[in-house]
Amino acid sequence: NPDISLAKGWCYFEHFTLPRRFATKSGGHHVRAPPGEINETKLYSAFRTPQDSLSDWGIGMGMYFSTLGSFVVIFLLAGILSIPNILYYSSDQYDPSSSR
Repeated sequence: NPDISLAKGWCYFEHFTLPRRFATKSGGHHVRAPPGEINETKLYSAFRTPQDSLSDWGIGMGMYFSTLGSFVVIFLLAGILSIPNILYYSSDQYDPSSSR
């Protein structure tokens, strides 16, 4: 069938399924575009989308990513604080009878 095309399918997927925003910001905030918008839109960036723009998907999305960021910081600090213990317990000073 000549009407079936991978390019058309991908275009439909990109413009109707994936979340898009308008190309211009409104007061530093990305405005979510409705599916199939004909004006210029862009895909949301996975790493550069500001946290206040996540409120377009509800409060839970913003809370999830702020909690995730907090966990990253907490576990990074806990890992850094554990380095002296790891070095001590793996040294001969802790267990001189062990041989490597």
